[in-house]
Amino acid sequence: MEKHEQISEREPTSTTDPDRRITWRALFLGLVLVVGIDVFMIYTEYAIHSSANNYSHFPIYVFAAFCLLTLLILPFMRRLTGRSMLSRSELFLILIMGLVAGAVPSNGLVGFLVVVIATPFYFATPENGWADILHAHIPTFIAPRDAEAMRGFFEGLPPGDAIPWDVWLTPLFWWTCFAVALFALCASIASIFNRQWAQHERLPYPLISVAMDLADKENTQSSLPDILRNRGFWMGFGLAVGMLGWNIIGYFSTGFPTIPLGGHTFAIGRGFPTILTKVNLFVVGFAYFANLDVLLSIWIFRLLFILQIGTFNRLGYGTGTGEDQWSTGFAGWQSFGALTVMVIWGLWIARHHLRDVIQKAIDSRHAFDDSQEVMSSRTALIVMVLSTAFCIAWLHKAGMAMTMVLVYGAASGILYLGIARIVAESGLLYVRGPISAQVFSLYLIGSGTFGPASVTAMGLTYTTVSQGRGLFMPALTQIARLRDFVAGNRRHVLWAIVLAFVVAIVTSLVTTLYLGYTYGTQNFTTWHIRAGGLWVFDDTAAKILSPFYTDWKRLQFFGLGALIMSGLTLLRYRLPWWPLHPIGFTVSSTYFTEKTFVAIFIAYVCKFIILRIGGIALYRQSQPFFLGLIVGYALSVALSALVDFLWFPGQGHYIHSV
Repeated sequence: MEKHEQISEREPTSTTDPDRRITWRALFLGLVLVVGIDVFMIYTEYAIHSSANNYSHFPIYVFAAFCLLTLLILPFMRRLTGRSMLSRSELFLILIMGLVAGAVPSNGLVGFLVVVIATPFYFATPENGWADILHAHIPTFIAPRDAEAMRGFFEGLPPGDAIPWDVWLTPLFWWTCFAVALFALCASIASIFNRQWAQHERLPYPLISVAMDLADKENTQSSLPDILRNRGFWMGFGLAVGMLGWNIIGYFSTGFPTIPLGGHTFAIGRGFPTILTKVNLFVVGFAYFANLDVLLSIWIFRLLFILQIGTFNRLGYGTGTGEDQWSTGFAGWQSFGALTVMVIWGLWIARHHLRDVIQKAIDSRHAFDDSQEVMSSRTALIVMVLSTAFCIAWLHKAGMAMTMVLVYGAASGILYLGIARIVAESGLLYVRGPISAQVFSLYLIGSGTFGPASVTAMGLTYTTVSQGRGLFMPALTQIARLRDFVAGNRRHVLWAIVLAFVVAIVTSLVTTLYLGYTYGTQNFTTWHIRAGGLWVFDDTAAKILSPFYTDWKRLQFFGLGALIMSGLTLLRYRLPWWPLHPIGFTVSSTYFTEKTFVAIFIAYVCKFIILRIGGIALYRQSQPFFLGLIVGYALSVALSALVDFLWFPGQGHYIHSV
């Protein structure tokens, strides 16, 4: 099987080297990165109308900033001073704080949060009937009720008018408490599973392995990193910069010939889902570092999904595709059944590790060593229990029936843990759940079972949907593994993570509200902040007005997916020659896979041919090319945003999303 020096093969950093530990300067630089990244993300996406920047599990501006730091700023400073300015541990701490920052703004948390809670009172009209259907079921602490204050947010304030910050204080305080509890819950789970995934199962974590390659390419004999001396790196870098840079020139000249990067759609037949030929170089570059069987399974199962849906449509068997904004109909339930089996199987094979964690939490004298984790076993379990209890109580207070709370919580847990596992094992840059926890809960129990209060509260939980990407969990599992390579007392890193999260929340909330009242969110082009709230409450009102009960047809597809996934898992573990990884089935129906599977296919073909021709040696020699492709693409997207900021404010160029 192919390998590059993935993170599972690296030795963790020694904790006893005093010269390589984290420092106050690293913490300060990390906070500067947090504030800068969040402001830049929000401003360029909302006000400049440039690219969407944090759909992926490695936000492109976080990666671009890390590239600038490791390949330009630090080498320049070393040339001036004659010594290294930051240690490897300090670099990783800065990256950790950047990953926290990338999970918060826009498509992370805050973009959905502020829009969803601002929508129900301002957009209520006699036609949609929200006042009669929804308002009585929205607690006073959960959403601002001043419609005029919300008018300024959606339409912009007249010059000179003050932003009504006070209207937002109470709901944002309570939603922030809920977000903090979710963050703490995800952090505790990430800490508990870190050793199981990193050491026992030896998951490769390809995303952060790529970043570590950049940090590890330092040449102690020269101010110039080794990677910048590699011809292959510059070939990949030149390809990406050349293509995007050529198009940037076209910004200034109408009619200038540009390179089409958006792709085209075509269908293999009437009734079949379309195939998008878009080639995202960011996806191609990162996918090259994923395992070959994962890449094969992604595009094979996507093609099987297209054939399944097309065949059902041609036979007149309705698949429910398009019925739910956050799913692909019944096929999404099939994939969610597969994801559920994957999570349950993962818990089963981790049972001995989880037993050790619990025993260590009960008896500190137990032989299990948890000294190198960000939380001790006892602390992690206490945090997990308390944060879970707080989230349950919060949702129940918001109006959700306890049974609905438990089902929604279980579905969210499957999504969070499943997506985090997929990212850690596969290195897929874009991963999204096949259906949302909200959709699963409502169709499992039925909107008519618990009444309008629970359904309304369920609609309000779209504040944390995060494009179905598992909210904080994937980033925190990557951080938990990256923290193994930070020297010193690693539990001090926890406080850096907490500080980064708090600063990111405050920065993102203030920046989003300020831009909303300055420009009016109705002038933004991003779907979730311009129209996402309207969809949430239109959908919620419709489910209340037309109540339904357990949808057995959807559950049949859920069971079918679970059954197929069980078979695929058995084949994976029993037959060493079996070529398909079960992960491909779990994401075959998702929007992100639709947008990226052609790029993944290209990465697969390149990697397959290289391994067949030259084996591991040629594969290692080719890695700098794809690393250069990623770096060149990320820096070009950042350059495009900067050009839009300077010359095309409000008329930016949407060159990057998924």
